[in-house]
Amino acid sequence: MQQIKIKVGISFILMAVIMLIGHQFLLFINLSIALILHEMAHIYIAKSKGYNTSVIKFDMLGASIKLDTQIKKDDLFSIAFAGPCINFIICVICTSLWWIVPETYAFTAEFFRCNLMIASFNMLPVEPLDGAKMLDSILSKRSQHVAKIVSRIINIFVIALFLILFIVSCFYKFDLTYLLFAIFFASNLLPKRKTNFDIYYKLFFKKNKNIEKINFLHVQPTCTLLEMLKQTKDG
Repeated sequence: MQQIKIKVGISFILMAVIMLIGHQFLLFINLSIALILHEMAHIYIAKSKGYNTSVIKFDMLGASIKLDTQIKKDDLFSIAFAGPCINFIICVICTSLWWIVPETYAFTAEFFRCNLMIASFNMLPVEPLDGAKMLDSILSKRSQHVAKIVSRIINIFVIALFLILFIVSCFYKFDLTYLLFAIFFASNLLPKRKTNFDIYYKLFFKKNKNIEKINFLHVQPTCTLLEMLKQTKDG
């Protein structure tokens, strides 16, 4: 049976604490369930196409999955769309329930809003959201170079838009969320490279099969070079 690691980021725990202190327990539960369903939809479609999920990570801005192998461009669209699609389907189900049994509105309204928010937010064509993956899948069929250029332009435009919204909110109703989104999207434009800390951590704390084992050879002063090479080979 496949084992999936679940990682919970510090930002997600911090968000949970803030929401609980603010007496938003039901909102947190509804949001968490909507996120889990979103990621399970990704996993289901990915598994149906032969991919295995190794990690599910939750953070302040949602959740993400990590697959064992890189997704093919032909499979990227359907896997990316599966998450927002299940959230939209839940919204339709909730709306239908309101028509059939109006009393259910009081119990499902918050759940409806959480699913609608997650689906709409993830449809934005900006990295690392599902909308960007869907757009990349479509444009890459024509030209990989064009796909990268269009993706970067959209990313810059969305970042600028959130910065403008944050500045406007400073004069009307202050909202730090816009700035956090702008920083989050901007961080994905930066080149990803390993820091010295990452290298040292893997070197000293993780087993690395690529690192050769170092052996010490003790020889007599009269040992010739050929004899030393022979001892090294035998060892």
